[in-house]
Amino acid sequence: MTVLEQSAATRTLTWQPLAAAAVGGVLLGLTALVDENIASWLTLALFVGFGIPISIIDAREHRIPNRLLFPLAAAVCGSLTAQTAVSGDWWRLLGAVGLGAALWGAYAAMSLFGAIGYGDVKLGAVIGLLLGWHSITAVIAATVLAYLLSAPHAIALIARRGSGQRLPFGPYLIAGAVVAAAAASIAGF
Repeated sequence: MTVLEQSAATRTLTWQPLAAAAVGGVLLGLTALVDENIASWLTLALFVGFGIPISIIDAREHRIPNRLLFPLAAAVCGSLTAQTAVSGDWWRLLGAVGLGAALWGAYAAMSLFGAIGYGDVKLGAVIGLLLGWHSITAVIAATVLAYLLSAPHAIALIARRGSGQRLPFGPYLIAGAVVAAAAASIAGF
């Protein structure tokens, strides 16, 4: 059974996938012992690996499954914590956590007005953490990119008034985050 098939199956989440993802993230983050850039790119690759099925499920079902989102969060936390342990720059990790919380708060406020779903809010926290590791500029860039990338889809939905369709925002959040993280890793902003 594939991950996509499992999304429609039972929706319970146990601690084992979270623990495995966290340990995997720590191991991935320890590649910073060799090179910090390698660890950063591998963390982005991990995000993409989870982001693809999350995007597909959100596009199909208009939901972001916790069965994928929570292990992604655990893996990103594990990786960034390991990278911090190697570098000793605990302020950088604290800043990333703060930006993750800030993006969660901003998206949570928007969800109160029905602008986005709560799965997008939780995904925003992970994106804020991942990109907050680089800079606040990367977090802002990812958010702006997500809205710019989703604009044609949103306009098409508005043009088809009465279609009753909603915009799956998760794929655009992920795409914006990937572009911003890659740019931050290359340009160093």
